[in-house]
Amino acid sequence: MKAKIFTALMLVCILLASGYAAPPPRETTDDDIDRQIEALKNYLWTQQESNGSWEKFRYAYDYHLPANYASAVITYALLEAGGSYENDPRLKKAVAYLVNIKSQPSMSVRAFRVMVLGRIPKGSQTPSHRAVIKSDLKSLSRGKGKWKSGKEKAFNSQANHYAAMALWEARQSGYRVSNKIFSQAMRVWLKMQRPDGGWSFAPQIKTYTSEIPWTAAGLASMYITRDALSKTSGRYKHQGPMDRAWGYLDSNLKDNFVERTAGNSNPAYTMFCIQQIGMTSGRKFIAGLDWYALSAAKLSQPRPEGTHPKGYWGPIVRAAYELIMLSRGRMPLTFNKLNYGDDTSWNYHPRDIARFTEYMQRHYERTMRWQIVKVTDDIQTLLDAPIMLIEGKKDFKITSDQWAKLREYTLRGGTLVFVPCGGNKKFLASVQEGLKDLYVQQRKDSGGHYELKELTKNSPLYTMNKKYRNMGAKFPAMGISDGTRLLVVVLKKDIANAWQKKAVTSRRRDFALGANLFFMATGTNNMASRMRPIFSNIGGGEVKQALRVAWIKHGGNYNTQPYALEYLSGKLKAENQVELEITKNVVPSIKSLKGYQLAWITGSGGFALTENQIAALRVFIYKGGTLFVNAVGGSSQFSASAEIMLGELFSDQAPTEPGVTCPLLTGRCGDFRGPRLEKFKRTISFRKAVPRMPTVADLYEDSKTGRILAIFVRYGVHDTLDGHTPYGAKSYMPKTARGIAANVALYALWQATDAAN
Repeated sequence: MKAKIFTALMLVCILLASGYAAPPPRETTDDDIDRQIEALKNYLWTQQESNGSWEKFRYAYDYHLPANYASAVITYALLEAGGSYENDPRLKKAVAYLVNIKSQPSMSVRAFRVMVLGRIPKGSQTPSHRAVIKSDLKSLSRGKGKWKSGKEKAFNSQANHYAAMALWEARQSGYRVSNKIFSQAMRVWLKMQRPDGGWSFAPQIKTYTSEIPWTAAGLASMYITRDALSKTSGRYKHQGPMDRAWGYLDSNLKDNFVERTAGNSNPAYTMFCIQQIGMTSGRKFIAGLDWYALSAAKLSQPRPEGTHPKGYWGPIVRAAYELIMLSRGRMPLTFNKLNYGDDTSWNYHPRDIARFTEYMQRHYERTMRWQIVKVTDDIQTLLDAPIMLIEGKKDFKITSDQWAKLREYTLRGGTLVFVPCGGNKKFLASVQEGLKDLYVQQRKDSGGHYELKELTKNSPLYTMNKKYRNMGAKFPAMGISDGTRLLVVVLKKDIANAWQKKAVTSRRRDFALGANLFFMATGTNNMASRMRPIFSNIGGGEVKQALRVAWIKHGGNYNTQPYALEYLSGKLKAENQVELEITKNVVPSIKSLKGYQLAWITGSGGFALTENQIAALRVFIYKGGTLFVNAVGGSSQFSASAEIMLGELFSDQAPTEPGVTCPLLTGRCGDFRGPRLEKFKRTISFRKAVPRMPTVADLYEDSKTGRILAIFVRYGVHDTLDGHTPYGAKSYMPKTARGIAANVALYALWQATDAAN
C-alpha cells in the first residue's frame, strides 16, 4: 500500500467519514494546478531520448512496460497538456518515433497512437499520419469488443477502455468508425458486469473480483458507446446496468476515496479512470465527494525538482497519467446542468450538453467541459460555470430559497438558460411565474432593468453569428438584463432536442444559437477553469486590518455586480491580511462618509450628483479619503457623467497618468505589497474597440503633497472582479481587474493609516 503518499487527503476523508466537522482545506487554485502541470511537463521532457522516445525506461526497472507503451502515453499526455505539434520540435520527434515503429504495436499502443495523431490539426497531418491512423483503426476494429494487451490471450477491461477511447476520439476527429464496433463493445461490457455492479480486470475469469479502476473504466466506456449509438431522449434502455455501476462506486468510494484510488498499487491510472467517468458523465461528485478537487489538491503539492514517485509502471508513466488528469480537469467549465429532483424532466435529454460540448470542440476548437449540479448544492459549486442550463417537461417546482439561490448565482456573474423540453407550456408558465418577482429589490435601484422582457431581434443572442439571419424569429425568447448583460434567458423552443439527436446538419441553427449563448456568457474570452475566483492564502494568519469602503448610490445603475467587492475582499484577506468593510447605498454627505477610507463609484449609465454631494466628496478626499471611479464595461454614458463630476470636484484640474513608479502599478503601498502590474490583459471587445493599450487611469493629485485623491478608470474593473467577462464588455480580464482594484484598496488604506498617524 502506498497510502502514506497521500496522508493529507486520507486524513480529510477519515474525518469526513467519521462525521467530524473539520475546517475545509484551502482550495486548489488555477495557479497551483498550472504550476504542477509545468513541473510534470518539465520532468517528462528531461527524460526524453534523442530519438524522441522514452523507451529506456522499459528496461530500467521491473515495471512490466510493453514496448513503446511509455512513449505513446507520454506523447498523448504532453499534447493533452497543450503541447503544440507545429511549434515544438520535441513533440514532432516524439510523434515521428510513434509513426515509424517497426515492430507490431500492441493494442494499447495503437489506441494511444490514434489519439495522439488525432490531436494534430488536420492541416498539419501528413499522408503517413493519416495512413497510420487508418491502419490502427482497422486493427482496433477487429477486436469486436474484446481487446487484449500485448500477447495476452484473454481480453481485459483496461484494453477495452483504451480501445473505446481511441475509436470514439477518432470519430470525433472526423474518421469513419462503424457503429457496429461500438455495439459489440457495449454488449461485452453488459455481459461481463458482475452482480455487484462492478467490473474486474479480466471479466471472463470468475474468480476475479470487482475493483474501482475497472468499474470506472467500464462505466466510462458505456457512456462512450451510449454517445455513439443512442440519440433518443427519455430514459436510456441500459440505464439499469449503469445505475448498478454507480452504486458500486458510491459504496466503495464514499468512506475511503483516497485509499481506494491513490493508495492502491496503480494510483495514477486509477485516478485517470475516475477522471474519465467524472467527465464523461458530467458528475462533479462521486460518492458525495468532489473527485477532482481531492485529486488535484494532492497532485498539486510540490515535489523535489526533477523527481516523481514510482508507480506500477514506473515514475514517468505515473507522471503522464497525472498530467492527463490535471490537464483535463483544468479545462474551463462552461455549462452546469441543473438537477432539481425529477429525472424524467430535468434530464429528459440526457446527453445534450455532452454532444453540444463535442460540437464546440470540433467547430470552434474550444476546450471546455460541463457538469451536473444539484439545486441543493451550495452557491460556490454552482459558480464553477458561467451558464446554468435548466430544462423541463412539466412544471418547474423548486422552493423559494432555491429560487433565491439561482438569483444569487446570476448576480455573482452566472447566466440562467431555461429550455422547455418539447416546447412544454407548463414548464414555461411556471418559469415565468417564478421569475416575475425574483428581482424586485434590484429593480428599484436600477432605473428600469431586471424586468422579464421579450428579446428584440437585435439582441446579441441573435446577432453574434452573422452567418445566420432572422434568428430572433426562429428562436423567440425572453430575458432579464441588469443593464450590462443578460442574467436570464428563457427560450421558447427546445434547442436541446437537436443537441441530443446530434442533428448538426439538419438543425444547425439550434447549435449556432447554443454557440451564441456560450459566447454571450463568456464574451468569447479565454476562461479560467472555474468562473469563481479562488485565492491562495499567501499572507497566512488572521486579518490584521480593515478598510472601510462606502459604495456610493447614484442614478446611473450603480448596483450592478453586487458581489464584486466581496471577491476583492477575499483576495486582500488571503494575500494581505486586509478585509474590506463594505457599506452599500451610501448617499454622499459629510455625515454619511465620515469614517470611510475609500469611496467606490461605479455604474453603467449616466448620472449627476447634487452640489451638496459634490461638496461632501470634496471634504472626504481632502481629509484623507480616496475616491475610485469606474465605468462598468467601459460605459461611455457613465464616463461622460464621471468627467463632469470630477471637473466639479477638482475645478477642472487636468488629470495625470500613472508613472512607472506609481504605487497603483508597482503595488508598493507603504508596508503593503499588492500585485505588480505589467501586463494588462483585456477582453476581446476592449481590444477591438481600443487596439492600443490606453492609459490605465486618470489620477487627480494633491499639488502640495502628491497624494492621489481620485482614480478614474474608464474601462471595466468592477464588473469582472467576480470572474465573468460578458459579451461586449470593454473591461480588463478578471486577474488584471483584481490587481488594479487591490492596489487601489491598499493605496487608500496606506494613505488613511498615514493620515491617522
